[in-house]
Amino acid sequence: MKREVTLKKIIIWCFFILYILILVNLILFKFTPLEDIKNNINFFSIKHIKYRITYCNFIPLNSVKAYFKAPLNILYLFKNIICPLTLFIPFGFLIPFASKKHRMVSNTVKLIFIFSFIIELSKVIYGLGYFNVDNIIFNIFGGIIGFSYACNMRRKHVKGKMRNKIKYKTVEI
Repeated sequence: MKREVTLKKIIIWCFFILYILILVNLILFKFTPLEDIKNNINFFSIKHIKYRITYCNFIPLNSVKAYFKAPLNILYLFKNIICPLTLFIPFGFLIPFASKKHRMVSNTVKLIFIFSFIIELSKVIYGLGYFNVDNIIFNIFGGIIGFSYACNMRRKHVKGKMRNKIKYKTVEI
C-alpha cells in the first residue's frame, strides 16, 4: 500500500513542525538568557532535581484554586490559565490534518498529554521551570478546542463536497 504524499500534506507538516519548535521555545526557554540555560544544564544532578521537585505542583487545578482565593490578578490568570490553554489550540487543530491516526479525539488527547508531560518533565530536569500538572490539563483543553474546530471545518468541507456532487448529479440527469 503506497501512501500518497501531497503538497498540502507537506505544507501542513511544515507548519506543524514550525509550530512545535516555536511552542517548545516559548514554553521551555521563555525569556531565559542562553547563558542561564547552559548553566542549568551544566549543573544537572539528582540533588538539583530533588530540590526542584519540592516546588512542583502535582495537585490538579491548584493554580485555579489560588486564583479564586487571591485578589484579581490578570497577569497570574494570563500566565497560568490562558497561556497554557491558547498555546495548544493550534496543536489540536493541526494534528488531525497532519495525521489520519489522530483524527480521533482520544488519540489526539493522548498525544497532547505525552507532549505536555515531556515538556513539564524537561522543565524540572533541566532547571528551566517547575512541573505544573495544571499546565497539562489546560494544554489538553486547548488541544480539544483546536481539535473540535478542525472537526467542524472538516465536516463543513465534506458537506460542501456532498452538496456539489448532488448539484452535479441533478444537472447530469
